[in-house]
Amino acid sequence: MAFQLFIKKKTSTNHSFFSKEIDESKIILQVNNEKYHKQLKLIGFTKQDLRNTYLLQPFIKEKIDDITTFFYQVIAENEQLMEMINTYSSIERQKKLLTTHILKMFNGALTDDDIQRMYQIAHRHVQIGLDEKWYIAAFQNLLDVILSIVSEHFQSIDEFLAAAKSITKLINFEQQIVLEAYKYEYEKIRKEMEKEKEFFLNHIQETSKQLASLTEESKNFLEEINAQTKELAEIAIGRYELAASAEMEAYNGKKELQHQSELINLINKRTDDIANKMNSLEQTSAKINHVVSIVTSIAEQTNLLALNAAIESARAGEYGKGFAVVASEVRKLAEETKNSVLGVSNLINEIHNQIDSISASITDVTKLTGEGSKKMGEMIQFFDSVLKLIDNNKEQSEKTKTELEIFVKAIDDVTKNVGHISDTSEQLKEMAKNI
Repeated sequence: MAFQLFIKKKTSTNHSFFSKEIDESKIILQVNNEKYHKQLKLIGFTKQDLRNTYLLQPFIKEKIDDITTFFYQVIAENEQLMEMINTYSSIERQKKLLTTHILKMFNGALTDDDIQRMYQIAHRHVQIGLDEKWYIAAFQNLLDVILSIVSEHFQSIDEFLAAAKSITKLINFEQQIVLEAYKYEYEKIRKEMEKEKEFFLNHIQETSKQLASLTEESKNFLEEINAQTKELAEIAIGRYELAASAEMEAYNGKKELQHQSELINLINKRTDDIANKMNSLEQTSAKINHVVSIVTSIAEQTNLLALNAAIESARAGEYGKGFAVVASEVRKLAEETKNSVLGVSNLINEIHNQIDSISASITDVTKLTGEGSKKMGEMIQFFDSVLKLIDNNKEQSEKTKTELEIFVKAIDDVTKNVGHISDTSEQLKEMAKNI
């Protein structure tokens, strides 16, 4: 909607449109800030300019929907601006706000409140992240469309120039306010960023100091752990060697016990053999004793026969003397046989008693060797358990040694990393100084 300046009638210095009578009390230029007075004076903005824009208000009000629609059609061509509007508001809401703002621009008044309102609008745009270049470009589009609409109502170039000057001055002053607001907000943001930067730097330096101190303590602590771990590894190795030595001793002890057990079993077997032979001897003694009993009985009968023969020889007189001598000798022989057999019987009884005694001893020995053999079996089982425990301990010691070696390596790696952290801390401090 570009506008063109054209002359349909002869130019005139008589601004008849702007000479209309109005309620002059509605034209208010009340700006108390000296700085803004100077800015208005610099662009030549007076109450006459406010009067002129007030007279233009009906044209603006008539076309306000076209103005806002055109304004946001241009905005819609920029995806970044549309995304920003949709994030924080909506097109319809912005059109209503723009309508209110434009009509106030042409209400014939410029006060401190109006300047504050302009300032607040710029402040909100800074907060949502709208760059000042887009804001200024938007003002230019707004100026173009307003001038185009106003140009349709003037036949005189002078009148149109008067309208354009007043409109341009008004928008120029608002642009100054906007730029000042942007500058103020940017300066405020810069100072906040400076504060954050200073806080960040102080925090970095303090963190670096703490990190360096903590790193040094960690390094010392890790070195101590490393030394203790190596010592534990050496202890684990010694423990492994002791377990291996104990295993060998236990194995030898078990082997010796097995040998002793075999000897006891052999003794037990030999004792059983002796007991069996003693039983056989006892049986033989019983048989001899039986024979002795028979011989004793025969001797007693022989002695009785000899006695009877002597009696009979005495009856025979002279004829029986020779037979009496023989009977006497037989009697003596029977007595000697009886005495001898009695001695053998006594010896057999004594042997029998000895056999009983030896049998009792052998029984005790058998009992003792049986108990010893049982104890030996229990000792062998004990040594088996000891060997199993030693073997488990040996395996555990081997695992402990391996794990400690891995742990020592890990501690070494951590110590190196702590050293890297210390270097990084120093680099961080240097970077903080250079920020």
